[in-house]
This record gives sequence, structure tokens and C-alpha cells, in this order.
Amino acid sequence: METDTQNNKKPLLSKINLPAVFSNSIFIVGLLLLNWSTAFVLWGYWIDEIIGFIFLAVKYIILKASHKGEKTGAGGVLFAYAFFMFGHLVFLLIFFGIFAEADANAEMIFESVFYFIAGRFYSLEPEFLNSLFLVVPVSLLAAFVALFKDFLFKKKYRELDLAVFEKKAFTPIILPHLIIVFGGFCLVLLKAQAQFALVLVMAKLLAEFLIYRRDRSA
Repeated sequence: METDTQNNKKPLLSKINLPAVFSNSIFIVGLLLLNWSTAFVLWGYWIDEIIGFIFLAVKYIILKASHKGEKTGAGGVLFAYAFFMFGHLVFLLIFFGIFAEADANAEMIFESVFYFIAGRFYSLEPEFLNSLFLVVPVSLLAAFVALFKDFLFKKKYRELDLAVFEKKAFTPIILPHLIIVFGGFCLVLLKAQAQFALVLVMAKLLAEFLIYRRDRSA
């Protein structure tokens, strides 16, 4: 009873997963107002996955520095994250290659990877680049908010057990994996319908809220 009373006294913002709201809202806006397709949403989530990996590594470094002498295998989590991230890239490029003729977003995403390798990223269409430049800052903002609000604020990282961190670090790997793989297959079955992409975004947002609520309760 005491715990429930204390939780009710906490500010409303502390109960809301603000990073999830930030990172998913841009895709809802893009689908409703900017003519984004399912392909672009999946690509945006892959970009979000890269940013998540960077910030997970930052958390790991901070924890290692504040828990000197304690052994941790979180480095293996980072390796697994990187492995999945590369696998998702290959997976998405295959699907985007299949849909290149039917979806302009898929075609530009497919081309952008090779343009980037060739150093000709500037050659992409301005509208596509503008959409990318919307996704990246919003995903970065969400990651910064999560780092400060749930990790650095009041030095919470000092209270976090390394074993707990290792266990929870797998969640940022599993959720994008399910969303990207499931979304990719539905992309084929539903022929890249934007209505499905909206459902996909809402499902990811709900999943992140439930995970956040579970972690807060724990």
C-alpha cells in the first residue's frame, strides 16, 4: 500500500515514457502529413536502432566507470546489438529492393545506402533528405531525454546493478527486431499499405509504454 501511495504522488511526467512519445510521434506525423510509406517507417526505426546502440554504449561506459572492480558481460550485449543491427540492414535492403518499383521511398532508401558508400549522399532528392533530417534529430532528442531522465538524473546509474543492466539491455535489441522483421513480412503481404504502418507505430508505442511501466514497477 505504501509503495502504491508513493507512486501516486510522483509527478505525472515521471510516469510517462517521454522518449517513446518523441521517437514515435514523428512517424505518425510523417504517415499522416508527409506521405511517408511503411518502407520509410521501417528505415526510420533502423536509424533509431543505431542511435539506441550508441546511447546503450554510453550507458555501459558510465556504469563501468562508476562500478569499478565489478565484473560485467554487458560488452556481449553490445556485440549482439551490433550483430542484429547489421542483420536488419541486410533484411531491409532485400525488401526495399523488391519494392523499389512500387514504392518511391523504398527505392530512395535502397539507393541512399550505396550513395552514402560512394560519398554521393548529397545527390538524393531534397524531400527524402528532409525526411531523414526530421527522423534523426527527433530520435536523438528521445535518446537524450531517456539518458538524462531515467539514467543520469539524481545519479540513478549509481543505484543500478550491473546484472540488472545486462538483463534489461536485451530489451532494446528484441523490440526493434520484432518490429522490423514483422513489419518487413507484412510489407510484402499487405503491399506496403500506409494504414498498416500506422498500426505498426502504435503497436511499438504501446509495447514501449508497457516495458517502461514494468521497469518502473521493478
